[in-house]
Amino acid sequence: MGRELSISKNSPKMQLGKVKNKDLVSEWFRLVAGAIRCDAGRIFGIQYGYDGHTGFADGIVPSGTPGDIHTWSHSANTDPVAAQLMVEFNAYFSQELKTFMDTLAAIPESDGTSALDNTLIVWGTSMSDGAAHSSRNTPFVLLGGGATPLKMGRYFNFGGWPGKNKKADHGGLPHNH
Repeated sequence: MGRELSISKNSPKMQLGKVKNKDLVSEWFRLVAGAIRCDAGRIFGIQYGYDGHTGFADGIVPSGTPGDIHTWSHSANTDPVAAQLMVEFNAYFSQELKTFMDTLAAIPESDGTSALDNTLIVWGTSMSDGAAHSSRNTPFVLLGGGATPLKMGRYFNFGGWPGKNKKADHGGLPHNH
């Protein structure tokens, strides 16, 4: 892994996406890979941002445009600049995920497979349309898992679940940012 991570109760709170914390996603993935390597755990979750806030893109998107990814996601369907910034952000995160997968592929398991073969990565988003807060037709991608009984390389479309509008998508309950 090459780098030591130290966290103490006196460490400053890190907010993902701030320029000084740009490498936090890489560090998370390195930490998870290290835990898998020594078999300290096999179930992990990584979320960009924090509960209720998507995070900041400062120093992350190649264009260097600062801003709040949450705000961009609300206007990406109608604003070409916001759409491009979301593409840049997702490309950044995709590259980090690829690096993580390459790291797992290089970790040998005792049965001759790799850690990637024995790891199922579920990559997705919390909603498909940020402007409408819709979870309808939200894409998820399953990655790795070559040694699992799951059959990969398939596409499923479950139709018009769950409803046809924002209110129906949330069971008629209000949604708060």
